[in-house]
Amino acid sequence: MKKQAIAIMTLMLLAALVFTGCGSSGETADQATESAAETVAQTEPSTEAQAEESTEKATTSKPVETKATSVAATKKATTTAAKKQTTKKKETTKAKKETTKENKKATARKYVGKSVSSLISAIGSPKSRTYADSCLGSGQDGQLKYDGFTVYTYKEGNKETVQSVE
Repeated sequence: MKKQAIAIMTLMLLAALVFTGCGSSGETADQATESAAETVAQTEPSTEAQAEESTEKATTSKPVETKATSVAATKKATTTAAKKQTTKKKETTKAKKETTKENKKATARKYVGKSVSSLISAIGSPKSRTYADSCLGSGQDGQLKYDGFTVYTYKEGNKETVQSVE
């Protein structure tokens, strides 16, 4: 019978630690351990001295574990929150990049038929530029590669014009 009482008390103390460590109850750790000890004392017919002794043991040995449990729970919650924030920032940054790519591409389309220098002023320099002799005229066809799209140009002399954006 005593083993059952000790097992019940241990389970109740663990439950009290979990609830008070996570802050889901209004009880303090001492109140929870005292009520657990009182419940065990009521379930087993014993002397008042034994009940007081088990209450005293419970209230003096468990607050340290409660603090450790509380600290561990706080660290875990903080780590989880930090990971969620990091994930959110990455998602936001990715969405902004995609939006920026689409915005730059839409802006580039507005410059078809206009000078490449004005396009570069509007959306920035391309990642790379390549040119080849044009079959349509005496100038050169150009490819300006941006992140997510390519601008095709025609360059003759000192004048370079945006032809299309894909």
